[in-house]
Amino acid sequence: MWISILLDFKQLIFACKKYHSKNEKTWKFAHHLLGKIWMITGSILLPIMCIPMFFVIKASAGTIGILGAILASISIFPLVLSIGPVEKALEKNFDSQGREKNKQNKNN
Repeated sequence: MWISILLDFKQLIFACKKYHSKNEKTWKFAHHLLGKIWMITGSILLPIMCIPMFFVIKASAGTIGILGAILASISIFPLVLSIGPVEKALEKNFDSQGREKNKQNKNN
């Protein structure tokens, strides 16, 4: 089971490299967009993740640790899922060679 999950994740990482590793422009575009998405996601997740921690603030270290681990695990999913919109934006704005589609259409 774990091998299957790791192989799927490895394929996802290699698929992500299709566009953003072509040149510096696609690399910067992908990281700038991903940064925006993560800032928005983080701004939403921060209060959602902190509220449950206030309820266990005086609990034992084990309880706080378990809740913290659960919340951290949950917060990883939106960050990983943000790869999809970045890939779609790269496909929309760049061709498979890493050239901007808008500039390509203007030059023809």
